[in-house]
Amino acid sequence: MDYMVDQLSHLDGVLPPDGYNNRLSVYLIALEAWRRGVSVQFFVKNEINKRRMIYYKLKYKDTVRSFQLSESLQLSKTVKKLCRDKNKTKRHLESIGIDTPKGFNIDNHVTSSMLKDMCNELSFPVTIKPVDGQSGRGVYPNIKCFDDLLDVFNYLVNELKYHNLLLEEYVQGEEHRFFGVGNEIVAVTKRTPAHVVGNGKDTINELIKHKNRLKEKNVLVYNKKIKVDHEVNLNLENNNYSLDSILPKGEMLKLREKSNISSGGDHIDVTDEISEEAKILAQEAIKSIEGIELSGVDMIINPKTKRMCIIEVNTRPMVGLHLFPLEGKPRDVIKPIIDFYFPELKNNYRSNLYFDFKSIQSTLNNSAVSRVTLKPLRYRNEKVEKHIIEFDNGDINKIMFKLKSFCILNNINGYVKEHKQDQIEMCCTMKKNESIIGLLTEFHIKYNYKLNLLKSDPLNIPLLIGFRIVR
Repeated sequence: MDYMVDQLSHLDGVLPPDGYNNRLSVYLIALEAWRRGVSVQFFVKNEINKRRMIYYKLKYKDTVRSFQLSESLQLSKTVKKLCRDKNKTKRHLESIGIDTPKGFNIDNHVTSSMLKDMCNELSFPVTIKPVDGQSGRGVYPNIKCFDDLLDVFNYLVNELKYHNLLLEEYVQGEEHRFFGVGNEIVAVTKRTPAHVVGNGKDTINELIKHKNRLKEKNVLVYNKKIKVDHEVNLNLENNNYSLDSILPKGEMLKLREKSNISSGGDHIDVTDEISEEAKILAQEAIKSIEGIELSGVDMIINPKTKRMCIIEVNTRPMVGLHLFPLEGKPRDVIKPIIDFYFPELKNNYRSNLYFDFKSIQSTLNNSAVSRVTLKPLRYRNEKVEKHIIEFDNGDINKIMFKLKSFCILNNINGYVKEHKQDQIEMCCTMKKNESIIGLLTEFHIKYNYKLNLLKSDPLNIPLLIGFRIVR
């Protein structure tokens, strides 16, 4: 199986290779708002662990919304408490007739005999996880015997210091994340555990390396590769394989139990393929939580039995899962987010300009600075063009420097670079009613440099705000 690394055109070249890591949603939500005429302010708060966390505020006229990652700070405490406690979420969903895994809420004082009684009622395999865990931390699915369960329980309680846990039946099926904006489902991703598919030629080790090379091209999972560790080797052994085995063509070999992308899992867009029944069920879940804004509904769907079971509802969903799938169509989940919070901007033009978030982060990491504000774009409905320009006399570096100063003074964004001898390439934004000929004429009058336009091409690419010389 090959993997797509396509992305939405308005994000081409906007992100660095690391995708700003865990601040991807911060940047992309703020960028979309700013591109559509919203003022953006980034600010920091010192957390209990002394980390400086970046928050951001979006303001348009009288509407102000503040966020941490993808979660609004104005989200009601009732919604937060309900969704952050997996047991409370589970009980709530059960109360409205939605299927959830059968199980028990247990604490760190539960005895071995009590655990055994619960397992007898559930029957193996089972899953154990923290009530308030995030990003798959502390989740142990598909535990097949009591001794293994006891080992995991002791590890969670004694080593990871969890005090409140859920012991549940292990639900067979495929895991899906439904991305909700308000009461609407706008995208669906299938998450699969780390695995490889045989081609009848390569060893399992070579297949893992190939999969990891594909992940390197994706800004969301470039550093979330499949690591060959004890769990992977154990799965190989249980399937009578080794890293040097050649996997038969078409055979899928699961290397881990968890489907988290952080442990090497895949994320595949299935928005168009998912059943209408599953979408309606996810929608019922979020509609039942009054005041919910953005949400990620995790659902297990068994393709054989057709069972649809909701595992949890998250109020801080990852946007990157849907924007940058390893396979399938990228989904622009950011646009409906801004439409939801600022409905009056629903049909506003989206500028192709973008800002450098790294420099903002660097500024905020300086303890002397606590806020950075980006004013709304002065002009947004601009055109982007690439021009090849010839000059008759003068030093190319001096001409490019003068052009940079001239463009900054005239609120023109873009870049200039050497094209070939006596020629420069200039890519820039201009207002719809402006022409490059007029601009070059003004430049000639101001600096006495004669520039001749050889060629112009319209472009539809994002440009970094400001004007720079590219070497």
